Amino acid sequence: MRNEWKNYYTDLNIPKTWENISYSNDELPSFMYNNFQIWIDKPDSDKSQFPNRFCVMKLDDDNQTIDDWYFDTNNFDEVLNYVNNKTKEI
Repeated sequence: MRNEWKNYYTDLNIPKTWENISYSNDELPSFMYNNFQIWIDKPDSDKSQFPNRFCVMKLDDDNQTIDDWYFDTNNFDEVLNYVNNKTKEI
């Protein structure tokens, strides 16, 4: 994990149940929870890879990404609600 990535989510209350799966070659930090991968961009990014700050992707049983941009938003509460209430739909 890149050290600068901590600045991407210091403003967020990341649940302890989320596993940080950030890899140094990734563009952004990400976490895994409930068969989802949650990507987080830095606040007020003008060069984002995604249309919004948060992007949620479905994972298969081997934790491999199934769909790109399954759900994206700028609201962290929406991310929390989504991954906590959504079941795996493969």
